[in-house]
Amino acid sequence: MLAPLLAQKRHRPRVSDAATVALIALFFATGTYNGWRGVAAPANIVGSWYGQVLIFKLVLVLVAAALGGHNRFFEMPSLLASLRDSSANHARHLKRFSTVLHVESWVLIGVVAIAAVLVSSLLPGTESHSPRPIHAESHFLPELSPLRQAEYSAPGVVVR
Repeated sequence: MLAPLLAQKRHRPRVSDAATVALIALFFATGTYNGWRGVAAPANIVGSWYGQVLIFKLVLVLVAAALGGHNRFFEMPSLLASLRDSSANHARHLKRFSTVLHVESWVLIGVVAIAAVLVSSLLPGTESHSPRPIHAESHFLPELSPLRQAEYSAPGVVVR
């Protein structure tokens, strides 16, 4: 269905723009949902370490989006125009485009690193000041003998 549409040059930019908008909307919707699920209350956004790291991640995402938008709407058109003009200085336009792209890449690497920190962090309200052993009742492992239960229990888990 899209193949004939993509074959026509005049429709390519519109399809690309529609895909970009859909992708941004999808990332925004899922990111907002997961962020809210993790924070759970407005007070936890600035009142918890998790919320502050989440805000930092959001700032980096906005910086990456601004850099991508700058490249898309300013640097790329001037680069393409210089490539069409045989007398233009391509190196200057290519260097500016490449520099912005490199900075955007490093910012996105930071976003991925912060996402890894958030995934491995405790959610607000679940922080514990002292580790306590987890108690598992023996009815969770009814078919195992006491010796086997001890063999399969994890460190810090007390089987009764």
